[in-house]
Amino acid sequence: MEDGSAFLLGFVERYNAKFTKAPAKPDNLHRALNIEPDRLTEVFCLRDKRYVTKDLTLKYDRKRIRLEVNELTRGLVGKYVDVYEMRDGLIQVRAKGVALPCSIFDPNQQRVTHAAITENKHLSAVLAYIKKEQEKAASQPTVKPASALEHALISRFGTLGKVTREFLLRSDNGVRHRARTGGAALAHSSPATATPRWSEATA
Repeated sequence: MEDGSAFLLGFVERYNAKFTKAPAKPDNLHRALNIEPDRLTEVFCLRDKRYVTKDLTLKYDRKRIRLEVNELTRGLVGKYVDVYEMRDGLIQVRAKGVALPCSIFDPNQQRVTHAAITENKHLSAVLAYIKKEQEKAASQPTVKPASALEHALISRFGTLGKVTREFLLRSDNGVRHRARTGGAALAHSSPATATPRWSEATA
């Protein structure tokens, strides 16, 4: 890189010495640019046409622009206006060269970002609490048993999804007795050990 830069300096000097020609007149004959200073700003900008709806709104670059209500904008409903986006990001709406007062709504700027939370220490605690409550609401709700029989099955299997039809048809499963008595001893007992306790409890 350094060798290339050094070569370029010598090349420019040799090139200019070989091809440079003195002007016929030494005076500066460049004419002053007869143009308004703001004209170049309008030339080097993005320009597009947008349709004005009945509520005096239009869309541009995922933004919603609402025109202020006045005598000029009332007549623009159903027509196209010019939208100028300058190099610095400024957006202007014009009709026949006249700038129109408007309000610009950017949906991306209305979202809460982590950077915004960090900048505002007072608001961060509130937003963190709201986020925590939203996560709780979004989690899967716990299904409460509707009957004592379902409560007995959940106590033994952990969930009703693991209960098989064959188990419910067995007479020695002990679940119906648990549903009637509410005893906790049968929750983790096997069918073989559940039968004697059922007999003792009902004896």
